[in-house]
Amino acid sequence: MSLKICTLNTWKCDGRYRDRLKLMAAETARIKPDILMLQEAFAAGEDDTAATLAAAMDGTVAAAPARDKERDFGGRTVRSTSGLAVITTGEIVSSRAVSLPVPDADDNRISQIAEIEIGGKRLLAVATHLTHITEADSERQAEIEATLAALPDLSGYDAALFAGDFNCRPETPPIRWLLEESGVGAIDVCAAAGMEIVTRDTSSRYPPCRIDHIFLLDTGSPVAIDRVMRVYDTRDPTLGIFPSDHYGVMAELRLGN
Repeated sequence: MSLKICTLNTWKCDGRYRDRLKLMAAETARIKPDILMLQEAFAAGEDDTAATLAAAMDGTVAAAPARDKERDFGGRTVRSTSGLAVITTGEIVSSRAVSLPVPDADDNRISQIAEIEIGGKRLLAVATHLTHITEADSERQAEIEATLAALPDLSGYDAALFAGDFNCRPETPPIRWLLEESGVGAIDVCAAAGMEIVTRDTSSRYPPCRIDHIFLLDTGSPVAIDRVMRVYDTRDPTLGIFPSDHYGVMAELRLGN
C-alpha cells in the first residue's frame, strides 16, 4: 500500500494570506497527500487554513488549536489561533494535544497525536512545532522527549510518523538525539532516501536549510521509503509570492511486505 505523507508550516496569517492560501490549496489538490500535517494553521472565523486545505484534498481534519492571541489580519485586529492540524483522506480515530515545555520567551507549544485508519492500515501521525528560540537545543530536545513520552505502544500500528517544524537542522543535537539515543528507532526519511531538501529559503531573512522533517518511528512493521520531495515550493509568477515562508516535505511510503 502506497501513501503520501506531507508536512507544511503555513506561516499563520502573515504575508498575503488569502493569496497564499489559494496557492496552498492548489498545491494540495495537485499532490493529493494521504496525510498532511500542518503547523501555524491560522484560524479566525471563516478564515481557516486547515479547513481550506482539507477541502482541497477531500479530507477530514483534526485540529489542535494553540497560541490563542490577537493578530493583525487584513487591516484589523482579530482573535485567532495558530496551532497544529492533521488532515487525512482516511478516518481519524482519535486526536489529542500534548503540552510541551517551553522557554520563558516562548509560549503554548504543543504536539498533536492522531490515530488514523486508511486502506485497512492503522497509522499514528504525530505533528509538532518546536520552539523557535535560536539558542535552545536543550529545550527542543526536552520537547521531543515530552512528545515521545506521550505516545502509545507503537507496536499496534502499521506505521508511525513524527513530522513538523522542528526549528533545527538535521545535524543539530536534538535531531541527533532523536535518531541515535531516543530508543524509538527513528529514521529521517530524507536521509534514508539520499536526498537533502531545503525547506527554509523562501525569504532572504533565512539561510538555506532544512528545519522541517518527517521521521519514521519503529513499529515492527515493514515500511519502505520510495521517494522524498520538496512541495509547496512554486512562486506565483504574477504575484511573486510563495505559498508559505517554508517549503513542505512529502514522502511516498509503502506499507507492508
